[in-house]
Amino acid sequence: MKKALVFIALMWSATTINAQSNTGTFSVIPRVGVTFSNITKESMGFGHSSEVQKGKTQVGPVAGADLQYQAHPALGLSIGAHYQRMGCTYDDTDLSQADAGEHTVYQNSYTYMHYLSVPLMGHFYVAKNFAINAGIQASFLLSNNMHSESTNVTIGTDGSYTYHKETEELNAENKNIRKFDFSIPVGFSYEYENVVLDIHYQFGLSKVYKSLIDNSNKNKAVVITAGYKFDLGSI
Repeated sequence: MKKALVFIALMWSATTINAQSNTGTFSVIPRVGVTFSNITKESMGFGHSSEVQKGKTQVGPVAGADLQYQAHPALGLSIGAHYQRMGCTYDDTDLSQADAGEHTVYQNSYTYMHYLSVPLMGHFYVAKNFAINAGIQASFLLSNNMHSESTNVTIGTDGSYTYHKETEELNAENKNIRKFDFSIPVGFSYEYENVVLDIHYQFGLSKVYKSLIDNSNKNKAVVITAGYKFDLGSI
């Protein structure tokens, strides 16, 4: 009987976990952080070169604010508005195995997409101040740019490299990127004295490009933010 009472008490405490805010409280959470993003199956060929570079993770900023409502001691609901940079980078041209002759080196190459993201999240408090978060996110493209710098290089028969002084720079908008992106963010957060640390993974569901040739590229990202929770009051 005693063990049964202890078990019931533990179960009851698990369902009445206190969050940082009281039930019925509205809070605003400004936050800043970083996004580690890439584009699935991304590859890019540069100029007349036969070399194709795969997309690499880019590190970009994220900043914004959330409005959260504590619907229950174990459940919070929020909607946010964030600026978020997504995209990828590409490796510089590798000439280590190139033959003697004229070559073009591409470097500092990337595709950046700037979004206004609107996440709608549920926060499930599974321990005091610790929450598992999941929801949906709609992102609206603000702008994008493709960037690359190219320099001509002559490799001599003796293995010497001669770099030309002129560097050409490409910095243009990609008209083939869709204006809307949809994703599912899943992660966890911890609150301590109104400071909210959050990490989540964004599963991209929308296709990044309009092209019908290879239309399977999607955004993916790990997002880490720190915020401060201002309680506005209860209803």
